[in-house]
Amino acid sequence: MPGDRGSQWRVILRCIALLRRLMRGDTPASELIAIIEQHDSDLVTADPEMLQSRLEADISRLRKNLKCEINYIHPEKVYRFISLDTALLDLPEDAIQGLAFLQKTFSADETPHREQVMQLINQVLTLLPQERVKEVTRARGLLEIDLRSRDSKPIDAQILERVTLACNTHNEIEFVYRSPKQADEQPRTHRVEPMRCFLDPVRRHYLLEAYYLEVNGPFGRILKEGVRSYRLERMSDVHTLPKRFIPRQHRRTGVEIVYILRPKIARLRDVTEYIPNSIISYLPDDSARIEAISYNLFIDLRSLLHYGANCEVIGGDEARREMKALVAAMNQVYKQI
Repeated sequence: MPGDRGSQWRVILRCIALLRRLMRGDTPASELIAIIEQHDSDLVTADPEMLQSRLEADISRLRKNLKCEINYIHPEKVYRFISLDTALLDLPEDAIQGLAFLQKTFSADETPHREQVMQLINQVLTLLPQERVKEVTRARGLLEIDLRSRDSKPIDAQILERVTLACNTHNEIEFVYRSPKQADEQPRTHRVEPMRCFLDPVRRHYLLEAYYLEVNGPFGRILKEGVRSYRLERMSDVHTLPKRFIPRQHRRTGVEIVYILRPKIARLRDVTEYIPNSIISYLPDDSARIEAISYNLFIDLRSLLHYGANCEVIGGDEARREMKALVAAMNQVYKQI
């Protein structure tokens, strides 16, 4: 009987080792099988079919006993960890408060190493009990009260709590959204993967950044994919969906932007870095050339407008095209005055 218990523990430790590797990212079967061989000395001469069978059995154990969602992605031939519904970690109250503080602090675009810290936070949240995740959400909400008060419009507290919790648990959400871009003024229902909530300091709006999946409206269901921002005060009927997602799968697509600041702005060589990680070069004529990657071209171009004629966007193609269209539209307005 003691031998049987020892065998059971070997299986448990082997499954935990597999889970640890899966949580690091997509994993080919060969790496998982190597872990099985390391934990089972009796499999030194095992044939490939036996090893594959044991791997499939262990994956099944993780799915059934720990309620792991693990998918096999056929095109890439890898196993992908999606979510875990069994808590493997807990934290004291001070650590919960610290986690909420880190989450709030590193939500801003300009924060150094934001992507790396947010990925760390997401991994910790995955291991926590659901109630503890809710406590992180509530603690984050208390820290965000000041930011929410700066929004130019009132925000429904229940909507903010649901959206923030879904960001932490990585659940898809569905909501009704009204946008002035819709000429028919009809609301649309959006299904998205929520990423983060943050205050846009330029327009003074509290926003949800999300990876949108589909839109339902007057013209039916439209499948769409990409990262966009939603103003929270324009959202209603927010529902958390059971489907989970991996936040690290959806990286924002940046747009190249290159602009010149005239000597009147750059002469003292202390120009403001509006876009994080900009490369600033000062030229012999005392002007400055700034190269950057914009993740919100709408906001970044309008931030540069305050320089007036002392700023010229000279590249990349999309940024220059959008700025020319923006200036041309303004010219149409003011030339009639």
